[in-house]
Amino acid sequence: MGDLVGHRVTLHGLASRPELNGICGLAESYDEDKCRVVVHLEGGVWGKRADGSWAQSAGGGKLSLKPDNLAKDTSLVGSRVKIDRLEGRTDLNGTFGWARSFDVGKGRYQVELQGSGGAMIALKPDSLTRAEGLSKTDWMRALGDE
Repeated sequence: MGDLVGHRVTLHGLASRPELNGICGLAESYDEDKCRVVVHLEGGVWGKRADGSWAQSAGGGKLSLKPDNLAKDTSLVGSRVKIDRLEGRTDLNGTFGWARSFDVGKGRYQVELQGSGGAMIALKPDSLTRAEGLSKTDWMRALGDE
């Protein structure tokens, strides 16, 4: 189950700690002796490193979990996204940004709007689709703003 290491994962099927089901974390390592994955629970801002692995700026606690209780997360965090299907802010439909973090309690992504100088907006997942294109770092480099 080393294929989970370095990936963002979602916890599920925990009978003894059901309040943790649905929480995300970073699979940091695999303990072969115990057949468990060490997961650093979400508690800070997530982003992707240059090598494509996930990193967390600050975080929650760590747990050692069975691989069967983890699933690779298909989150948009760290991705360039297209905004669509907004009713209250129709001016943003068709625009792009970067999903910086996900607030589990509110069920919304914090999205940095492209070309806004860092302005952030909280959006529901069904208002976002993964978009092809440059990472924010590459985009800023292309504009000479790095």
